[in-house]
Amino acid sequence: MKQSQVSLAGALSQMKRFPTAVAVTVIMIAVTVACWRVIATYDELSHTQDEPAHLSTGLQWWQDGEYTIETLHPPLARVAIAFLPYLTGAKIPDDGDLWERGLAVLWEDGDYQGVLSAMRLGNLPFFMLALLAAFLWGRAVGGTWTGVTALCIASLLPPLLAHAGLATTDMAVTALLPLALLAFWRWTDNVRSFSALFLLALTLGLAVLAKFTTFLYFPVAAVVILAWRWRSKQKPLPGLAEVASSAALVAVGTLLVIWAGYRFSVGTPMSTSPESMSRAVDIVFRWSGPRHDAGTWAANLTVPAPELPAGIIMSMKKGRDGHRSYFMGSNGRYGWVGFFPTAVTVKTPAPVILLLAAGIAGVATRRRFRAAGLPLALAAAIVLVVMPSTINIGVRHVMPAFIFLAVVAATGVRYLLGRGWLGIVAASILLSWTALTSARAHPDYLPWFNLLAADREPPVLLDSDYDWGQDLSRLSQRLDELGIERINLCWPWTTRLEQHIGADVVRMEPYEIPSGWTAVSITCIYQGNRREPFDKYAWVNGIEDYELVGKTIRLFRLP
Repeated sequence: MKQSQVSLAGALSQMKRFPTAVAVTVIMIAVTVACWRVIATYDELSHTQDEPAHLSTGLQWWQDGEYTIETLHPPLARVAIAFLPYLTGAKIPDDGDLWERGLAVLWEDGDYQGVLSAMRLGNLPFFMLALLAAFLWGRAVGGTWTGVTALCIASLLPPLLAHAGLATTDMAVTALLPLALLAFWRWTDNVRSFSALFLLALTLGLAVLAKFTTFLYFPVAAVVILAWRWRSKQKPLPGLAEVASSAALVAVGTLLVIWAGYRFSVGTPMSTSPESMSRAVDIVFRWSGPRHDAGTWAANLTVPAPELPAGIIMSMKKGRDGHRSYFMGSNGRYGWVGFFPTAVTVKTPAPVILLLAAGIAGVATRRRFRAAGLPLALAAAIVLVVMPSTINIGVRHVMPAFIFLAVVAATGVRYLLGRGWLGIVAASILLSWTALTSARAHPDYLPWFNLLAADREPPVLLDSDYDWGQDLSRLSQRLDELGIERINLCWPWTTRLEQHIGADVVRMEPYEIPSGWTAVSITCIYQGNRREPFDKYAWVNGIEDYELVGKTIRLFRLP
């Protein structure tokens, strides 16, 4: 063995003697830096489309002890988002829809930025939990240092940093679904263990309270885990009766956690929002006939946590209705099969993709890396199962996959480190490149794309992957700097323009080219104002002399 290789082995041996202290130090530094980077975006970015809605519904949970303004999303993340504003005295008004009521809270007392920052701080613990999930999964499949590396890689991923900095529901499930799946894996090792049963019930219940996509992802991922156990010849499960009894206890515990999240409410799903629920039942259960009668009967049953089945029915309606969406220059309503694989690809840093390739090579060729095949399979399952979805509005809907991909990338680092000095140099370069890419993205993590899609016209993705309304405060500041008192504006997102922008705002008319200073959101250019026809403001693409405000608003002057 060469002297250099002996020295390296000795250094690695020394690390193994003190893994806990060093690992904890690295984890604390990585988490602290990542959280600081997230908090540093609060003052830069204005509220995005969904944040006022999440604020109003979360405040209702705290203020009125109920959850009926909108049940489409479960309450956990919204309750966390509204916690600090509630403590500081925020109150929702009685009138208006969920967006209008949230905007009223944002602008009351003239402390828009203070309320917005308080909302976003409520989401930060979920980001820290997501990083913990990356560490725990990495440690489970490759040891402590794989876990530490997975956490560090996850802390650098722009999609995670972007949504960690917003008051939305996506980071909660990004953290809790991987934790629930890890608890399920541990439970299958010992269904007799009370602690395993308790952790599974708790994490699964919280994952459901985070986002209803848990109902889609968890069963598929659980099958993947069971198949992995069978293929890897792990200890077989005990008898069917014992598994069934333990599973029943898990189900009861999970339902109790969910019921607690809805404040132990009792009622009928229909009573949560009679008008909206009646229409949802009509659409989901086909308007008339026995199926519709059964759906109506079920919606009028008195049950614990009626908001849960109401939310599920509303989600089914949304799936049938589809959603205005955009993909690679095309507009549609019912999605594209290639949307989510493409979104994950263009939102993953290039060096991480290379580390993923190294991790896959390790899984395929080295027995000691085989366990990392499980998180790889789970990431693939999450993306594959959602491909037929009619709701294609952001990579945020598959963000739990990034936690598993970070684990596979960390395995790639281990694989390269075992390939001699050339592998060590390659791993060092790729990790440094990942950190540099992440640093250069700050604070605009949301519209960030890798080399495959950066600066592409037309853009590959829009909506919450690019332009979600986050640059309006920057536009207001720029107008003040230029002394502009009147602005023609195309703005498709929900806000109070008169309060957000000091200049007089003139809403642009479709197909009409105004005169004077004009600002147009990138969404307007490629999606109209998110309503058909979509080419209403396409003429803006013909204007070459413009200033880009933030990453999403074109500012120019017309004669």
